[in-house]
Amino acid sequence: RTIKLGDEVNVERGVDAGRGIVAATDVPIVSLPWSVKGEGRTFVHGALSFSTGNNPVATTAPAAEVKLQEPCKFFVHTGRCPKGDACRFSHDASRAERAALQVSYVAMQSAARRRRAAAGDGDEGGNNIRRKRDRSKVFASWLVDTFGYDVLSGGSGVLDIAGGRGAVSFQLQAVHGVRSTVVDPRGAVALTKDQRRRHGDDAEMYTPTSVKACFDDALMEASVDASALVAMHPDEVTVLVVESALKMCKPFAVIPCCAFSRLFPDRLLPDGQPVATTDDLCAWIENLQSNIKRT
Repeated sequence: RTIKLGDEVNVERGVDAGRGIVAATDVPIVSLPWSVKGEGRTFVHGALSFSTGNNPVATTAPAAEVKLQEPCKFFVHTGRCPKGDACRFSHDASRAERAALQVSYVAMQSAARRRRAAAGDGDEGGNNIRRKRDRSKVFASWLVDTFGYDVLSGGSGVLDIAGGRGAVSFQLQAVHGVRSTVVDPRGAVALTKDQRRRHGDDAEMYTPTSVKACFDDALMEASVDASALVAMHPDEVTVLVVESALKMCKPFAVIPCCAFSRLFPDRLLPDGQPVATTDDLCAWIENLQSNIKRT
């Protein structure tokens, strides 16, 4: 069962990270879900009370629990966060606390991969083409098969938004001969060892052009010659990419990773429910225009 806010969990092994934080080194088991414990009430993180209608009900949670803030994953893994003070998550974890949390995250991710493999949705042996390092190859091939070389090669080529190190763009250029430009605020385009090994001395010539910037309306207007907009796991700008492509009448393809329901609470499904999952987000995007399809 997916752990949700307010759930009580049991952990067999954990690391005391101090400051009231316990980092689990195995998969927590939900002992009492909030859907049962809360009896229909809305869980409020960091509050001493909640309410049903006009009737406030005091919680019995100790102050040490309600004062905790969820750690920022960027800060935990790198010691910094691109959002800085604007980030709504905590940046207070010490080096030792971050190390303990990293152990917890890795353990949970490993357990999730094992569950997917057991369910036939992964490959613990590492031969599945959906492995992380192969995603860009699969996506690039799908783009060419779906839109065609002639379409993607038009104008100034593909615009790879939030393209990170340029893995998708590299595949488009090196394997398919399609020009592609990476737009990413980190400006982190760089060749990997695998790319250098596979393409040898030619690898450098396939390194994609990079624009170090956030994708916004101004950049969209400057990209009118792009043949298509593509984005693999572009986080918060997923919908902006779609809306920009529709405004520009450009082909597009996005692979969403997160719904970011807290950042975009106004996104609602036809039944009035909030867009809370990746599947919800895909359905919401499909409803923007009749010719948008999910594959």
